Amino acid sequence: MRERKQKEGKRSYMKKLSLLVTGLISLGAFWQLSMTDVSAAPLSCNGKAFMVRSETVGASNYSQLYEFINNGSAVDLSTMHNAPTGLTDGGTPINDTAAFPNGYVLNALAYNPADAYMYAARNADNNSPVSSNGIYRINADGALDLVFTANFTINTNLKGGAFSPDGTFYGIGAGAGGNTKLMVITGLDAAPGTPATMTEVDMSQPVNMGDVVFDFTNDTLYAVSNVTNQLYSINVTTGAVTTISDGTANGAGVSIGSNGIGSLYMTTVGDLMGYINGNATDTEGQLVSINKTNGSLTLVKVGPVTNNSDATACVPVDFSIDTVKSAGSVTMQSDTEYTVPYTVKIGNNGTVADPNVQAVDDLRRTFQSGTPAITVSDLALTSGPCTINSGYNGTTNDGFLTGTDTLNPGESCVLTFNVHLTYGSASSVPVGQQQLNTVYASTTATGPNEGHTFSGNDVNPPFNLLGEDESTDANDLPSSPQGDNPTPTPVVLSPVMIDVVKAAGTVNTIDETHYNVPYTLQVGNTGSIDAPNVQVVDNLRITFADGTPSIAVSDTKVSSGACIVNAGFNGVADIKLLAGSDTLTPGESCTITFMVALTYSSRSSVPTDRQNNLALASSVVSGPNPGHTYDGTNSIVPSGVLSVDSSTDGPSLPSNPHGDTSTPTPVTLSVPELAETGISVITVGGLAIAIIALATGTWYVRSTKATKLYRW
Repeated sequence: MRERKQKEGKRSYMKKLSLLVTGLISLGAFWQLSMTDVSAAPLSCNGKAFMVRSETVGASNYSQLYEFINNGSAVDLSTMHNAPTGLTDGGTPINDTAAFPNGYVLNALAYNPADAYMYAARNADNNSPVSSNGIYRINADGALDLVFTANFTINTNLKGGAFSPDGTFYGIGAGAGGNTKLMVITGLDAAPGTPATMTEVDMSQPVNMGDVVFDFTNDTLYAVSNVTNQLYSINVTTGAVTTISDGTANGAGVSIGSNGIGSLYMTTVGDLMGYINGNATDTEGQLVSINKTNGSLTLVKVGPVTNNSDATACVPVDFSIDTVKSAGSVTMQSDTEYTVPYTVKIGNNGTVADPNVQAVDDLRRTFQSGTPAITVSDLALTSGPCTINSGYNGTTNDGFLTGTDTLNPGESCVLTFNVHLTYGSASSVPVGQQQLNTVYASTTATGPNEGHTFSGNDVNPPFNLLGEDESTDANDLPSSPQGDNPTPTPVVLSPVMIDVVKAAGTVNTIDETHYNVPYTLQVGNTGSIDAPNVQVVDNLRITFADGTPSIAVSDTKVSSGACIVNAGFNGVADIKLLAGSDTLTPGESCTITFMVALTYSSRSSVPTDRQNNLALASSVVSGPNPGHTYDGTNSIVPSGVLSVDSSTDGPSLPSNPHGDTSTPTPVTLSVPELAETGISVITVGGLAIAIIALATGTWYVRSTKATKLYRW
């Protein structure tokens, strides 16, 4: 009996011990997994570009990962990831010549948007074709994890690789027939332990490939030859190869040595970039932009000579920046001097913070005609967390900001400044010609952000760009990211001065859906010379957009002055108030009156907020003047314009030319109370409740002490 109990006790003990060991093993696995999760984080690299390149030690090559760093006119490739140790395999630095005596060469570097990791293929140490390459994931701590072994039907080494946004890897080998296969690998971003799969697609022709890149803007795989420098596109489904260029279209300063283009990457805005390993004299490398249509190369920056290089960039990214610009009324100081006030707004309408915000405005590009002397004064930040560049002058120093500020989602900055133009003679002033201005806003991964630069008519984005926007001629930022269309902000220099004001009379409420609004406008010549072909437009559809009422205009007339009214004006299809052929002499003006009848479909569709109206006046060289036109809600000035003005809410013209500030004229529509056709009072729990029947047949209830109706 004792022996049996001892055996049962022993079995119980062994069972508990087994459970304990199992638990400890599970705990250890959990701890190891937790530790792996912590150390195996992806590199934080939004928008940045990286390169793996090799250095020769003895007879062997060793690769390391380097970041592209902007260094003015040059690119710096000396910043090694996880310095000074660099990349490691199994905890051992891969440049350890004792551990890896035959070298450690990485290629086919690619960023995977699906999991935010970079991957690379390990080539044969002596670069001879082999039957397989290991695919390694690069962790933030520099550790390399083998995640897949790519087995080839034809011996090769993967020389170029790229991921599509959905995490599919595309790779091409080099030479010996390996350059006829497109390797397609899926599942590299899957959960640990889930096997990836690879298929080989036969390409229609061999590609002596330097690198490949997947363009997320048009879902196209591009490859470049490091022998002929030809640019190809490859159909990832069929393997069809299309030759885009013959590799000879090189811009000024571009020089390609025998090692060719070794690296490709995409920028955040879809520009295709390449790195030439060495120029013809092998004294420098070159970063170039590649035209995706014709393959032409444009020199961007010089850099170091590289060996066995391959690049990638951490794109696409979800950054958004917006900018708008507006011009105030131009002041004529003399027949050769003008002052133009500008307002610029930069904002983040996106969901993530925008680092290193910059906005560039090269005024020489705007005021080219007549070559005036340009000076800037009164640059001020009127709101927002931005830091002004005190050296901005619009010519040799064209960045508004220091390029180090961060705009969080919903934040914006407003800047104002005056531009003074002095022409050599009155005949040099481009009278009546629109001077068009565009601001270029950007956010970059690294700072300070120098902003966009210009080469002739070419606009070059800043390094490590995350997001950009060209300004829209508007007062306010769009309500959604990139929610407007870029349009230049025009100003017109002319001694002709036209001003316009507008006032609204008392709104006549006919009933709950019908309203009459009387308007009075006055347009006048406040300058010192004749203003020919005067026109005023009034787009009532924009004013009364809310609730989409039907709009009818009546009794349009010129109550004073010598202007001729446009009898066809209806504020919708025809927005011209005048015939557009009248000349106003200095001090002369015209007063225009009309009635707007609004009919809404229902009581609930009547807007309760202010309905703001702006009239736009202009004088042009040749008549009849069609006045401003519209692209959506954006106004476009007429050609040959001499003077323009946006209306100010008020009854009287300013005493000085453009001596007021444009402000919309508001009206408010009041919805009348509904007539009560019956009322009953009941008591519920001691509270007196009124049940009210309205003229519409709707029932409402309210407390007898309340003043607000509640729908029953």
